[in-house]
Amino acid sequence: MKKESQNLKHKFNDILNEIGERRLQKIQEQRDADLDSLEKQKKKELSVEGKTAQQKAQIEHKFAMQEFKIKKQAAEAEDKIARRQFQRNKALKIAEIAINTAAAVMQALGSIPPPASFVVAGVSGAIGIAQAAMVASTKFQGTSGGIQPPNFTMPNVNDDTGADGNNNGTNNRTTSDDGTNVDDLINGPQTIMISQVEINDTRDEMANVQDVATI
Repeated sequence: MKKESQNLKHKFNDILNEIGERRLQKIQEQRDADLDSLEKQKKKELSVEGKTAQQKAQIEHKFAMQEFKIKKQAAEAEDKIARRQFQRNKALKIAEIAINTAAAVMQALGSIPPPASFVVAGVSGAIGIAQAAMVASTKFQGTSGGIQPPNFTMPNVNDDTGADGNNNGTNNRTTSDDGTNVDDLINGPQTIMISQVEINDTRDEMANVQDVATI
């Protein structure tokens, strides 16, 4: 009777697993379609003329994040279905081990004279318990945890590259009327001389700001 009940559970589980596999296939098909559409949209935006290396990098980063979200959401949906399948299969396996162990113990007690029957029954029971414990200790391993956001580094905005990303080989430095290099003042290291009067004035202004903030 228990064997027949177990067989019915297996058949029902097979039906649920088949339904789960169909759902997984739909999730994967939708993921692939979304990724294909995203790739086409990215190529379209990158093909626009006149974009700088910085702008192209921003587009790449935007679509990389969208791709990550699509893959992450699909993997989480797949894991949800796969986890249910795993838990059902695990429960059925443990139940099957329990039934087989009970049958082996009963057979030993009924077919072997004591005290050998007790020894065989005890060994059969111990083996069954060990097998059940091994199955119970197995953990579900999903795929969504392995999908990480992209590690993206934006290019230097101060380089001399054009829209095509290539250096034009010219030195586009700007100088003021007195011959001072403006680019060096903006981007390069510089030494700033501050008088004690300026320091005192700044300190007084900060004190006034602090007094106003505490009112």
